[in-house]
This record gives sequence, C-alpha cells and structure tokens, in this order.
Amino acid sequence: MADTQRVPLDSDATGVTLAVYHGKDGLGALPALWSQLVEALPAKRFFHLHAWYQSYLESLETDPSSLSFYVLFRGERPVALFPLKRVTRNVCRFELRSLELPVHDHLNLSDFVFEKTEENAGLLRLLVLHLQRSPETPWDIMYLSNVLEDSAAAYALEKAAPPMALSYYQRKSNYVDCSLSYEDFLKNVDGHFRRNLGRLTRRVQQMGELQFHSYRSPEEIRSNFHHFVTVEAAGWKGDSGTQSAIACNPPIKSFYEKLIAGYAAAGQCWLNLLSLNDKAIAGQLCLLVDGTLYILKIGYDEAHSKVAPGNLIMDQTLRLAVEDQGVRAVSFITDRPWNYFWGAKSYRVYDHYIFNRRSHRGWYGYLCLRLKDLARPLWRRLRSAQGENKAPASSVHDKIVTNKEL
Repeated sequence: MADTQRVPLDSDATGVTLAVYHGKDGLGALPALWSQLVEALPAKRFFHLHAWYQSYLESLETDPSSLSFYVLFRGERPVALFPLKRVTRNVCRFELRSLELPVHDHLNLSDFVFEKTEENAGLLRLLVLHLQRSPETPWDIMYLSNVLEDSAAAYALEKAAPPMALSYYQRKSNYVDCSLSYEDFLKNVDGHFRRNLGRLTRRVQQMGELQFHSYRSPEEIRSNFHHFVTVEAAGWKGDSGTQSAIACNPPIKSFYEKLIAGYAAAGQCWLNLLSLNDKAIAGQLCLLVDGTLYILKIGYDEAHSKVAPGNLIMDQTLRLAVEDQGVRAVSFITDRPWNYFWGAKSYRVYDHYIFNRRSHRGWYGYLCLRLKDLARPLWRRLRSAQGENKAPASSVHDKIVTNKEL
C-alpha cells in the first residue's frame, strides 16, 4: 500500500517530493523503483537490495505493517529510499516512539539507499524536517543501527546532519582484500597461523577424503542447503546448546531460504561445504554483491574441532575468492578475533540517533544522552582512580566519529 500522492519536502521549490509505501503491499509495489535506485549506486552492498528486505519482511518481521518505505523523487526519478520501522524504544529508562532501520539479530548491517553525491547530501535532513512537521507519524527518535562508516546514512549525517543528531561507535566490520595474487595474499596471513593450517590440513587428509564444494546455481544451492543447516546445528548453536541454529528456528530458516531464492537467481549466492568422507564438517552461506563476498553464516561440526574445520573451509573460500576476478574482497560482516589471522582490515560501525526537536520526549532522550556524554570523562577518571580502565563506548555530538578508541 502506498500514499500515492507525492508531497513536497520543503517550501524552497527544490523539486524533491515524497511517497510512502507501507508493509508487504508497499514493498511489493517497489521492485522497479528500487532497481532504479540500486543501479545508480557506484558501490552497492547486500543490504541495499530489494530481496534483502523482502526476505526480512516475509520471514522475520512480526508486524509487517510497522515498516514503511519513504521514497524521494526529483521529478519522476527516484533518488532515495528510507526504510523505517515504527517501534517503541527505551532510552534512559523512558519509552520513546522510534522510527528506525529494522533491528534483528540476523540483520548485521543496514543503510538507506541513495547515491552519495553532493546533490543528495541533504535528503535525510529534508526527510527528518518533514517528519517533524507531519502529524500522521508521531515520533521522538530516529534510530539508525549497525551503520558502516562509508554508508549513505553516514555520508548524509556528515555532510548535512539534522539538528539533535548523536553518533556512537559500536564495533568493527572486518574484511580481507582479494585483489592480490594468492602469493601476495598469503603474506598478510599470520605466519604461525599459516603453518598451523598446513599441519591441520595434512592431519585431516589422513583421516579420509577431504572435499570442498562451492555451489553457485539456484538448483545446487537449494539441493545442498540441508547439509549446511545440519552442520550449523551440530555444535553449540543446536538443540543441546543455545538453540540459535537455523534448524531450530523456522522463521530464520525461512529467511535464509528466501535470501537464496532472491540472490541465487541473479548469481549472487555461494554455498560452500567442506566434507570429510562425504559428510559435511563445515559450511558457509555467502552473498556476492558488487565484487564483495559477504559471509552471512558459518557453521562446523564440533566433533571435528581438533582439526579446526572452520579455518580449513575459510582457507578454501579465500583461495577461491582471490583467484576469482569477480571478487575484490571477502567480508566477515562482524568482528571476531580470528578474522585478523587472515590479515583482516576493518570498517567502523556506528549507531546514530536523531531526536525530534518538536517532541518533549525527543528533547528528554537527547538531553539524557548528552548528559551521559558529558559525564563520561568524569566517569573515566573515577574508574581510573579505582584501578579500572574499562569505559563505555565513546560518542560525539552532531557529527560522525572519525578517530575514537579504535
């Protein structure tokens, strides 16, 4: 469903208008417009695509009607898309009405969809100011989580931040450069780790026939996906552990099955399996978008943990990626200590808050976080005096953090 009547975003005759699409029906009306926007991106990522939100909305979202897609136009041309979900979020022990990029354990990164150009730098600000004046969508805070430092959202906040915006560094997202030859790539891999990997490879080969398969076609991926699901549940994620494995959660399994259907048809999905004596002992589900191979899910059989099957399959995947001219980088998406054994580099990941200055609750949330920011240096000094050095994540007011506690 869409608010088909486009409305101007300001009174300065910029020519920018807005249409809002709601829920599953709204998303179903957007493939053509979404495709136009994505094609204009010089560097797109897996979470910019329509298939990503379709899989999420149809499988993980319990209230699809709460998600709206704000599409901005110049004339008849779509120039930006802002997916925002209406929820209640607790800030400083106070419930605020939030508009936010969807948050879920299986949505590790997120962003808006628009090209990072000077002409587009002010679009987020225009939308925020419009929503502040709009009585149809009451809100106190806009929450943008898991946003990469080079994302469209970060660009807009750096170039033309709306009033009352706060940004907090959260973590890193690691990747390895695959534009090198394999010999040069190995120079970035930890030497001790590389020698140990060779020793483990020889050990497992003595146990039987070791095979690595990388499936690319939709048919091959669908027919072998159950092997990945089984091996992912063979360890601590399975029924005897945290029960967080795909096999233990039908909605999550549906999410990944829909991702496979959406991405594999375009040649953007890899399913990698490492087998010992015809039984899978490790697996990876990956998405290949615009030259970057994103490792979405990994799993291994803990019965074979002594030969580190997760490292063995990663070695095969990285070797394949380096040799593939269509792959320039492999992204681990998250930040794990073992990433650095492979010579990983990092992007910073931030959470951003934009408060509604026309809302009393918005002001409360904003002032509360600002007071916490101002109190943080004192907190550090007190903890240091007590012999403790650990402190909360650093923050910055009204701009993107660039060099904080890395």
